[in-house]
Amino acid sequence: PNRPPPAPAAAAATIAPAAGVSGSRRRPDSVLMRLVDDSLAITTSRAAAEAFITRLVAGFPDFNCSINPGKTQINFTVTLPDGTQLTPNVWKSKDGSCWVRWCGLMINVVNLELMADYTRYSGQHIATSLTLNLTERPGQMLLQKVLSYMRPKMHALLLDTVINSPLTIRLNIYQAFLLSFMKMHCAIRCLLIDRCAGEDPRLVLRAIQGCINYTVGLVRGRVSTARRRLQLDVRCSVSRCHIRWLGLSAARRVLGRKQATYREVLAALDKQLADAAYRHVRTHLAPVTEAGRSAVFNEILY
Repeated sequence: PNRPPPAPAAAAATIAPAAGVSGSRRRPDSVLMRLVDDSLAITTSRAAAEAFITRLVAGFPDFNCSINPGKTQINFTVTLPDGTQLTPNVWKSKDGSCWVRWCGLMINVVNLELMADYTRYSGQHIATSLTLNLTERPGQMLLQKVLSYMRPKMHALLLDTVINSPLTIRLNIYQAFLLSFMKMHCAIRCLLIDRCAGEDPRLVLRAIQGCINYTVGLVRGRVSTARRRLQLDVRCSVSRCHIRWLGLSAARRVLGRKQATYREVLAALDKQLADAAYRHVRTHLAPVTEAGRSAVFNEILY
């Protein structure tokens, strides 16, 4: 995407000049990344962006290589040499912000903030993404599964205050909780066949609390690992209190759509959320939990 000059992305590369562009000039204002056959070009230069997309559309006949224009995302109109126009086709959220989706990430085309891409689950039943085995200790298996659902979504890139605003970082954590608790509900239906979650809410509450406690350490661990092993200047200042409240709120939202099954669990969650310790947190984090910011989760079946 072509964008104004905010903070640079986490990696640096150059955009090679297209045919007709003089020399082998390197562009310090641009970044080009590739994962297998998925390429991403970000630049502050419209000319460089147009040259890049024009070269890709032309293809590489000697190698029988071409791109699929239908899968190519750009955030501005490009007129090709033959007069064909490519129009913006980025994903727009309910709050009006525009994003390019790339390899499981969503990149804001204005400020380069990063979020996890949950749009691929839209219209799908979340159970289709799960693998569960029956066990003699379903409570322990449930907890292990919920923890495993959180791990992939707590990437240091999504938690870094150098890249993301405080609101976006908290939204990333909140949405990771939402997806994990949706998966948890499907796991409960499979693992706790002989136990009604409404009659015995202890296993469900244990899984929720275990997931929240685990995430508190996971956030700090991912940031610390990025700083120590990768020598990256990653920073994250989300407090334990905020992570806990976001986890409880996410559990309340997800299970609230299954009230008949989780009546006692919801009562316990409401009691915790009403605790005086969260009095100021509720106001501070209200923008994070606004329904519109996570509207894509309304389209996920569970």
